[in-house]
Amino acid sequence: IYDEKGEHKSLLGKLRLILYLRSKGFDRAYILHRSLTRALIASLSGIPRRIGYYYRKRAFLLTDNVRPLPNDVHRADFYLGVLEQSGIDIKEEDRKIEFFITDEDRAKIREILKKEGMNADEKFIHSRPAESPESAKSGRGEQWLSMSHTERSYGRLY
Repeated sequence: IYDEKGEHKSLLGKLRLILYLRSKGFDRAYILHRSLTRALIASLSGIPRRIGYYYRKRAFLLTDNVRPLPNDVHRADFYLGVLEQSGIDIKEEDRKIEFFITDEDRAKIREILKKEGMNADEKFIHSRPAESPESAKSGRGEQWLSMSHTERSYGRLY
């Protein structure tokens, strides 16, 4: 797993990752993000087939460039689009998104809600308008955040 904010943040960390990937002898890499760095790492790792959405700045690093989907599709469908366009059959039941929440996660959520003055046993709605780093940087997340502090609806925490 590429840890761009931790283990692989430095140039040396990226080189270690490249050597590790090279040692595994992968025959194919799916680059799901529009990242130039990730495509470069896959290329330098010697992975012979590198598949991802076409973006002008990194197209030369991929062996298979597929047509990008519109930005307004769900992030899961956006990522699955790379696989589908490369010939992998994605069944409808594989499109389900599942969340696995541990008791530790529930306790942390209750702690956060309590800190915010909310009761976890009451109803509330949570929205996450900034679904990606790109949209968070756009300022849309801050706009929604300010609205969510003024208009809270409550729901049950399961």
